[in-house]
Amino acid sequence: MKKCRHRRNRGIGHLELLCALFVVTVGAFGAIQMHMLSMDSTKAVNEYAIALRALNNEMETLRALPFSALEDGSHPFKSETPELERLVRPAGTCVIKEYAGVPDLKEVQVSLRWTGAHGRRIEKHLTTLIAKKR
Repeated sequence: MKKCRHRRNRGIGHLELLCALFVVTVGAFGAIQMHMLSMDSTKAVNEYAIALRALNNEMETLRALPFSALEDGSHPFKSETPELERLVRPAGTCVIKEYAGVPDLKEVQVSLRWTGAHGRRIEKHLTTLIAKKR
């Protein structure tokens, strides 16, 4: 009688082992997925930080120029940010125009566009006013 009960329990033990392996496998795949998601998020944050530094560098470069050197129109970046090489196809532009008809005030908008994860285009802008120094 004991032999019959032991054989029946052996099948239950295999089923418990199979369930445990399933739970561990699902947990492991979930942990791997979370790790991959955090890596993508970290990369995006790093890209935004590089873009912001490049935009700030350009803005400060333009502020340091004499007011007469700020020509209206669209121009490429004058400053250099070596980290921009880490972005995919970065393109920086600077648009300068007279602000509200005031001759001693310029509106400056610097923009940076690059390709992010999964091929999507990302663009960031900064806008400021620069006045003629007296």
